[in-house]
Amino acid sequence: MARVLIIEDDVEIAALEREALQAEGHAVEVAEDGPTGVLAAQHFQPDVIVLDVSLPLFDGNAVLFGLQLNPTLRSIPVIIVSGQPGRLEGRSNEHVARVLHKPFELRDLAEAVEELATSQSA
Repeated sequence: MARVLIIEDDVEIAALEREALQAEGHAVEVAEDGPTGVLAAQHFQPDVIVLDVSLPLFDGNAVLFGLQLNPTLRSIPVIIVSGQPGRLEGRSNEHVARVLHKPFELRDLAEAVEELATSQSA
């Protein structure tokens, strides 16, 4: 079981992602915007972060930058789920473990989380 933080402003997509990951036995928290997501990462200490690029307040680039500033968060693998992954800035891409293009299959998300969580614990 992994601890997964989903940072997603679309409530329906976040609910689908949460349900799919909880069905696989993962502990899941959801944040609906960038600043809340960075704070949630500090408190929840997830094994994997699922991040949308287009977010209110801070976009995905700002969230990635915020994660990199914190030594306890910078090594957490990030899965980008976005209809516009090209909006990631070049420097942000180097910290992304996976990219899933919306629409994506929930099983692909679950497999990516499992693989990254397993590699983190190894």
